[in-house]
Amino acid sequence: MNTKQRTRVPLVLKPRTTATDTMNGVRLVPMAWVNVYETDRVYGGPEEGGWWFTTGEPVDTVPVLGITHDEALAYAAATRNYEWPPAVQAAFDAMDTKWQSSADMYSVNYRGGDFDVRIQDHPARAYPDEYPRYE
Repeated sequence: MNTKQRTRVPLVLKPRTTATDTMNGVRLVPMAWVNVYETDRVYGGPEEGGWWFTTGEPVDTVPVLGITHDEALAYAAATRNYEWPPAVQAAFDAMDTKWQSSADMYSVNYRGGDFDVRIQDHPARAYPDEYPRYE
């Protein structure tokens, strides 16, 4: 007989997408999204000898139905190796295989082809929302 009791730590996660949220007039259902971005480095300005920042342009997005982003995070946090739920992991693996990077955005010869696959709580959208300013 096992006398050890497992203690569970409650996870309180605030959903970022609610049933009433919309994007371009379309109601969003809370779910996890696997998004692919083509990344690039953009010159920010001459301050301090010049500085650069990373941008991402969406190239593909896949909704993972039946699980919200927050549920996926809770599942991952509950596993010791931070594993994603099977449906999310399968979508991520498929996108990662489909969008293999063929270049390195940090190369001076970069002309595109460096892809970043992310699990997010929204469909793919370009980032950053605003270009950073040097202050």
